[in-house]
Amino acid sequence: MPPVHFTQSEGLGPVMAVLGGQPTAADADDLVGIALGKVVKALPESLGQQAAMLREYASVAPDPYSARPDPAVTSELVNAVAARRRVLVTYRSEAGNEWEAEVDPWSLVVRYGRWHLLCHSHRADAIRTYRVGRVRAVRPAGSARSGRPGTGLSRPRASIRWRCWRRIWASDGSSPPAWCSMLR
Repeated sequence: MPPVHFTQSEGLGPVMAVLGGQPTAADADDLVGIALGKVVKALPESLGQQAAMLREYASVAPDPYSARPDPAVTSELVNAVAARRRVLVTYRSEAGNEWEAEVDPWSLVVRYGRWHLLCHSHRADAIRTYRVGRVRAVRPAGSARSGRPGTGLSRPRASIRWRCWRRIWASDGSSPPAWCSMLR
């Protein structure tokens, strides 16, 4: 593979983004921290030194409301979305109740450090947004993925996505960004 050349901004930007999004990445024994260390070592020497100093000396205050979902669970959900495959998710609510739901996953949305699965839940027979950090397990479902009941769609219409995304943004009292209006 040919070497990748970065400007200073291109090289430091991802380091800053990782540290800003996952403060524990400053620790060398954190899973993301290990990966970040490998990226820093792969940078050209002068840029790598700057990135290492940034990682060592930047103080990051963690967001108490963000939640880091399990990378393996997130990967399974991404694969299911990409393959348009129905899955069974084991989910634990904020109150600690746990259940299994058969879902048709449509998309993953990240908002303020919280990952959400946008899907059709066959358990509820409705469109749902599940917090990915509360998904305990993902398994393939026995049946093939169908569309949204009554529509034959394997992916929601833009208006459906708009309503679900608006529900995510409204949960923290803010309004959706302007680009969401294009999805209506």
